[in-house]
Amino acid sequence: MKAHYGYKDGAGDFFIVIDTDKCIDCEGRDCVPACPEG
Repeated sequence: MKAHYGYKDGAGDFFIVIDTDKCIDCEGRDCVPACPEG
């Protein structure tokens, strides 16, 4: 699944796409502790 996040304001357009299927295949799940909550 791909999650899309973004917004537009006076400074421009800001968008990211996260491919959650790649997270499932990550054996060490190193990205989970590296990302801060909130």
